[in-house]
Amino acid sequence: MNNRVIAVIAIFLFSPAAFGGATTLSDGEPQDVTVEELLDEAGNPTGKILVEGTLSSVRFTADDVQKIGCRLRAVARDEGDPRPTGLSALCTAVDINGTNYSCYSADPAMVEVVKAISPYSFVRFEMELEFTPEGIPNLQFCEDLLVATRSQHIPDSSTEKGKSK
Repeated sequence: MNNRVIAVIAIFLFSPAAFGGATTLSDGEPQDVTVEELLDEAGNPTGKILVEGTLSSVRFTADDVQKIGCRLRAVARDEGDPRPTGLSALCTAVDINGTNYSCYSADPAMVEVVKAISPYSFVRFEMELEFTPEGIPNLQFCEDLLVATRSQHIPDSSTEKGKSK
């Protein structure tokens, strides 16, 4: 099964679709958190959004508001407990306006992708965009997750030294 998961991930990562909307992958520059509403062929909103950013760029922004990343959680339960067990992934981001975005997945392929995240990774996740009555985005299932760790995602030393706490 692991070989099948790795094959699916490899096929996706090297497909043209994997690089379709990721500006960081095409121009090679680290980026802060960006949020893009996806449109259909006629230009109508699909209800889905892409959230993306480079961990190193977000870490060294001067605003201290933006955040992006994913976490893994392992859950073990006592025998007879009906709640789900296993690994799950939660990807979260906060944009410059302080808006929180998050998506969840227990899909083994998504969990494997999260394992690839490093301090210099570019992370992009796609999710449905739904809001609570108070206008807060709801936790959604991740529909697509991309992690890229490339040399251009590492900031130069002046970027790292420029952030003050």
